[in-house]
Amino acid sequence: MTYGQFKAKMDDDHKGQLQELSQFAKEFPGLYEQYRARYHQEQEEERRLHNRRLAEGTFKNKPFSIR
Repeated sequence: MTYGQFKAKMDDDHKGQLQELSQFAKEFPGLYEQYRARYHQEQEEERRLHNRRLAEGTFKNKPFSIR
């Protein structure tokens, strides 16, 4: 299983996808841990970027005294 396939299965909510992931975790525990860590790191980075964009939009066009 490639990382792209792993990521697609993690994003999918079907029950069968989760069974495939758990089977993959049993067969290749080291590779599964690497993929899982990379996936969570990417999700955290996306969340940070999203929050940063929200914060930037919050303070636009407001006087300095309100900030």
